[in-house]
Amino acid sequence: VLLLSLGVSHRRRLINQCRAQACQKALQKTFSLPENSNEQILINQFAKGFCSKSFDERISKEMDINYKISIDQYQNQIVKQCMSNLFKQFPENNLQFLIQSGAKG
Repeated sequence: VLLLSLGVSHRRRLINQCRAQACQKALQKTFSLPENSNEQILINQFAKGFCSKSFDERISKEMDINYKISIDQYQNQIVKQCMSNLFKQFPENNLQFLIQSGAKG
């Protein structure tokens, strides 16, 4: 999908924010840590939860759910920015052919 330069810069900014913050937010929520927890505390809690002999599968499932929720917020923003900054707007961009053909990926 071709975007205008403004759309590309917004998308890159959001992706970088997601990379920097999504995992941190998911760890904080999973282990009920305050938002101002430093990286070392997050790493220690992650190690305790995932690398111990008494591994609890519920922690893994909760982490997956929290990570997905955290990423979904960024994904929604990215889609919103991309749709409003398409090089060619719908229907001139032929994206309807992807929908009709069932293209994925």
